[in-house]
Amino acid sequence: MLANVIREASQTRQVIITTQSPDLISCFAAEEIRVVENVGGVTKIGPLDQHQREVLNQKLFSLGDLLRVEGLWRDESHA
Repeated sequence: MLANVIREASQTRQVIITTQSPDLISCFAAEEIRVVENVGGVTKIGPLDQHQREVLNQKLFSLGDLLRVEGLWRDESHA
């Protein structure tokens, strides 16, 4: 239900949420996710790591599964 409300709101405005909920994150596509990290006191934001996107494309895991198993990784090539 929350994912539907977020999608609806995003049709008319930018919506930014933060979550550690595997169930909520699984409602979105990898392209919609940005990974946020603190690296040496600096906030880094980027798309999901290419390897993890490939795992998702092969339907081996869902986003929520990846979050539970190993966490989500930021694609460091998008510094």
